[in-house]
Amino acid sequence: TVGAGTAVGMIDVFHISKEYSAGRGIFDVSFQVEPGEVFGLLGANGAGKTTFTNLLSGLFVGKEGEILLNGTEISQYTKADLTKFFGVIHQDFHLFQMSVRDNIRAGEELSEEEIQNAVNQLEVRKKIRNLDQSISREFADDGLVLSGGESQQLMLARIIANRYPFVILDEPTSALDPLTERKINRYVMQTLASPERTILFISHRLFTTQLADRILVFDKGTIVEEGNHCELMEKKGHYYEMYQLQQKLYGQEEIESAKTENDRPE
Repeated sequence: TVGAGTAVGMIDVFHISKEYSAGRGIFDVSFQVEPGEVFGLLGANGAGKTTFTNLLSGLFVGKEGEILLNGTEISQYTKADLTKFFGVIHQDFHLFQMSVRDNIRAGEELSEEEIQNAVNQLEVRKKIRNLDQSISREFADDGLVLSGGESQQLMLARIIANRYPFVILDEPTSALDPLTERKINRYVMQTLASPERTILFISHRLFTTQLADRILVFDKGTIVEEGNHCELMEKKGHYYEMYQLQQKLYGQEEIESAKTENDRPE
């Protein structure tokens, strides 16, 4: 096996397929990811986005095709290697009933300064008295009970503190309101964006996908469109149709405001 802990986020995907039920999965997907790239996955529920991220991070094994991580087939890495390489927040994430510190450390050796700095960047800091507080599922005098949105912020603190070379955000801010989501996503981009770190995120809100250098649009398990926001709007295809629907849902003012705030930081 080969180590992944100090690698950069370069990935090549060649004709990967994985079917998990009749007609559902991903089929013959190919593309390349460069180190430092921010790219988004977009598509309806069941389009194959989460299946693809599970394949990418080594949680699933593809039936066909291959995924190369920095030139080496992903199966050649140990589970421990991949855990250090990929920082992942899925929709169904959960916190452990242990201290705030240990939830953020995730088994890694981190300094108090690194942990506290990650917490201080997020609104959830206002609720945390100290890093020794334990996460609790029920109200208690000494326990810390977090809402869904606050729990998601603590998971983001884990990503920030551990400095993974490849970060996968599978709708990590789905429990937040649109305004808070926008603020956090912009912060995440400003904090995590690096020539050595690759960021992949899934979101159903288009003012979040506009943060991406490149957007992959999935439909029925395949990539049907690829490009940045402006390029996809010009194609007037799947992305354009979703954008029009969200204009009606959130309103033109909300989306235009997001376009201004979501300019990628230099």
